[in-house]
Amino acid sequence: MKYQPAILEIAQKGGRYPYEAYDFIEEALKFTQKRLGRDPGDVTPPDARHHISGPELAVGAVEYAKQEFGMLANAVFRHWKLTCTDDIGEIVFHLIDAGILYKNENDSRDHFHQLFDLEHALTEDFAISLAETPWSKRGTR
Repeated sequence: MKYQPAILEIAQKGGRYPYEAYDFIEEALKFTQKRLGRDPGDVTPPDARHHISGPELAVGAVEYAKQEFGMLANAVFRHWKLTCTDDIGEIVFHLIDAGILYKNENDSRDHFHQLFDLEHALTEDFAISLAETPWSKRGTR
């Protein structure tokens, strides 16, 4: 894993959340922007067309966690001390304060406050896909 110095500094300074939680939320933002058709590409800072709301990011983070960690998503989040949607908002605003992410004038930590039960969202409604992927064709000739 290649560490991003700015995120490493936030994690070391903040103390509550590990580096991996910050890195994951930044990746979840990109995942959510792409999923919603708002990928900014190389535009820095992204403009209003690329903005996603706190609730959109919280839902996107859950979807991305399920994709990346499967049924272990909740265990990973607990390990990172992400126990509620407010924690996602805290990380987002730490990244904003460090100039890694951007916000508009209406964005607020309150937009992440108690949106839904994070543990329930990470542990329920799993869709197991049996679609063939390149790695699932092992052993076939």
